[in-house]
Amino acid sequence: ASATGAGTIDLTNMGDFATPGLCLFIYPHKSVRPRHAFNEMVDCALQLADELDGQVFDQHREAWTKTFEQEKRAALPVYQPQLLAS
Repeated sequence: ASATGAGTIDLTNMGDFATPGLCLFIYPHKSVRPRHAFNEMVDCALQLADELDGQVFDQHREAWTKTFEQEKRAALPVYQPQLLAS
């Protein structure tokens, strides 16, 4: 999501799109494999920051650190098979 305004991104006009920031998020409570989803989100954020010469911040707008990442990852359940049935 765009970090400003409504947060939407018009995919049909990506060439004209500009924003000072992007927000990436997951819904771990809705994921069968929350840690996998988290890892994918982190990998995507780091790759975007690298390719766009940007920075990654946490939800408090503090610089992303490995310690913060490890703490968030450790707080997630590994696997939620009960979600497969729904």
